[in-house]
Amino acid sequence: MKRVLAATLLCALLFTAVALFAADTTPTTYSHVSRNRMLGDTLVRAQRDGSRALVQLTSATDPKQMNIKNYYDFAAHRVYTVDLNSNLCSTIAYTSPYPPPLNDVVPMADQMRKQIAESKAQGKPGEAVAGLATKVYDVKGDGVTVKIWVDEKYGIPLKQIFTPAGQKPVTAVEVSEISFTAPPASTFTFPTGCKKLEGTTDANGGHAVMQ
Repeated sequence: MKRVLAATLLCALLFTAVALFAADTTPTTYSHVSRNRMLGDTLVRAQRDGSRALVQLTSATDPKQMNIKNYYDFAAHRVYTVDLNSNLCSTIAYTSPYPPPLNDVVPMADQMRKQIAESKAQGKPGEAVAGLATKVYDVKGDGVTVKIWVDEKYGIPLKQIFTPAGQKPVTAVEVSEISFTAPPASTFTFPTGCKKLEGTTDANGGHAVMQ
């Protein structure tokens, strides 16, 4: 429990900062596959082409527990959430210009560059992750150390290993595939007939809840 709390607190700081500093230099056309253990063991398949994005979240241990698709229409400021197990769909206003960094590592790139510059941390050459050259940085937080493999071109955090004090390291996030070519246009066919929910959400506020 302590390990989870420490990791979650450090991640919350990173993700909140990302929401404040996301920049145009971060790629907006890409596809990647990653495994994310921040909030459960989840397979993430993220695809984006400019104003449209699709992020699929699937339980790595049992897809019947979770298998959802989040379609983002940044031009219309909406997100559509489809539960592939129940076939339920809902939509709600979405105000951020990128998917939640908790699910999509690419929007973290700008803030990662900013944090590295401010901390004056010295990265060391690391092994390639998902075919990209990286530098490795050690970031220390309250009771936890995070080793981050950052791609050299954009600053995307491709791999993160958390080591809480006195505990074993845990691979929190690792990207296994990444591409910066445009996904097929058919990827972003937004669902219809979804239940429209009131209110708004953003990159820090989670997603529409099925009702």
